Amino acid sequence: MKEIKELLAPVNDMLQSDSFFIKMLIALVILLIGWNFISLFIGMLKKTLIKKNFDKTLIPFMSNIALWAARVILIITLASYLGIETASFIAVIGAVSFA
Repeated sequence: MKEIKELLAPVNDMLQSDSFFIKMLIALVILLIGWNFISLFIGMLKKTLIKKNFDKTLIPFMSNIALWAARVILIITLASYLGIETASFIAVIGAVSFA
């Protein structure tokens, strides 16, 4: 029994502290919830554009732009939550948007 406790001690310490493992689990949950929320929002956006008689050729284009913009924001937010510096990512995205 003592050997098992010694083997599981690092795992127990990891779960009881504010470790990177816990942050990764929380980030994964946020990612899954955010990804589903974004998909739901894009579905509502498409329905709204169809009801407003928006140009049918632009609906997929506009919805894909909104979809990937929201996903990029979600991923950058999660990277920031995990402690990754995101200023360079945001600068690159800003530079690309002006090109």
